[in-house]
Amino acid sequence: MRTKKIKELSNQELVSEYSLIAAKESSWTAPKSRGSKEFEKIMQRSQLLRIELLTRMGEPEESIFAFDWEKETWAADAKRSKQLQERLNKCEKVGKQALTLTIAIEEAICALATFDEVGHANYDLKNGEGAGSSQEAEEQKETARKEMRLIRAFIRKHTRSRLTKR
Repeated sequence: MRTKKIKELSNQELVSEYSLIAAKESSWTAPKSRGSKEFEKIMQRSQLLRIELLTRMGEPEESIFAFDWEKETWAADAKRSKQLQERLNKCEKVGKQALTLTIAIEEAICALATFDEVGHANYDLKNGEGAGSSQEAEEQKETARKEMRLIRAFIRKHTRSRLTKR
């Protein structure tokens, strides 16, 4: 079955497809190797549907994107990690210039380093310190491992592609 182009969708089709994809995103479990590519496609389609939906509602393009860096092609990868997304949002608010991939990679490296920095909240999260129960400590450790894995994947993917383009 061929999927329609987003511009060809009626308003009702657009809303229903967006809600279907949003439900898929929320129920997605840890993707396998083949499933991760499918998930990326779903995420890209979701983003395009969201933009089209807001545009049809009369929302100006400047307000659709909360931050300029979200327009970049690498932004979808960066937004997978909550820690990295927060750092980039904060960096853009404070910085005078637009974020680039180089800055995003540097921020990712700094974010990853905080998990080994004694006294940092991420270090405590990684080691399950400050948890009330052993189950809570395990959940904290799992959250930290997931964040670290996502940040490492972002760094690996985007430093490798930059090296091969030269």
